[in-house]
Amino acid sequence: MTYTRINKLSLVFPCYNEEKRIPLMEEAMKEFVAQWNSGFEIIIVSDGSTDNTVEMINQSTFFSELQDHQQLLIIDLPINTGKGGALKAGVINATGDFILTLDADISTHPLQLLRWESVLKGFNNNEVLIGARTHEQSVLTEKPHRKYIGYVFNLLVRLFTGVRFRDSQCGFKLYPAHIARNLFEQLDEHGWVHDVELLMRARMQKITVREMPVEWIVKEGSKIRVIRDSIIMLLTLIRLSIKVRLFSFHPHEK
Repeated sequence: MTYTRINKLSLVFPCYNEEKRIPLMEEAMKEFVAQWNSGFEIIIVSDGSTDNTVEMINQSTFFSELQDHQQLLIIDLPINTGKGGALKAGVINATGDFILTLDADISTHPLQLLRWESVLKGFNNNEVLIGARTHEQSVLTEKPHRKYIGYVFNLLVRLFTGVRFRDSQCGFKLYPAHIARNLFEQLDEHGWVHDVELLMRARMQKITVREMPVEWIVKEGSKIRVIRDSIIMLLTLIRLSIKVRLFSFHPHEK
């Protein structure tokens, strides 16, 4: 078993109409840069945004300096592909040896990594670490109905796909780059349920996935429309279940 540390971290942010959150992201990344002692790059993927997301990034002196030092890549997709599609574009273009995916609203701060002892001491470079809001050591600030919705959704994930994690949907996930590229290149589901497919493929390839504690703060302005997106996510879970049980869903399918 090989243990390693992070030499260069790629942070991948999917963004769709996030102009109001760019200042928050900028502040968080300033804090990250001040404390992170290894190499890094930031990849911001604008997923067909129709507001001023990209313009806000380009107007930032901080982000401009990162671009000058080749520490920031902005990917401006012409159409909205979904969160999974945006992450896929970012992961494929990442150059770090580890890739961290996280949400643009900074519900979990990137410095959470410094609280993961396994990251600081080195960990198995063939495993994936995923944030779990249901972990007993996690600290949450969220509305009760969201917690209930998440609980029900993860029960449905177990029922339809057999993926047995307490929290498949937390956006804070750390991958060795070779695993991230392998999983995302195969990704078919580009919407909200992409996390479930990634975990299904990881299980089929016998990749170890560990749930880790996070500090998670709910932010206003969520893009999830509860009723409509819940129906879509349920139908997607059913489709994934059918692929597994009837059509020999294979870890190397494209």
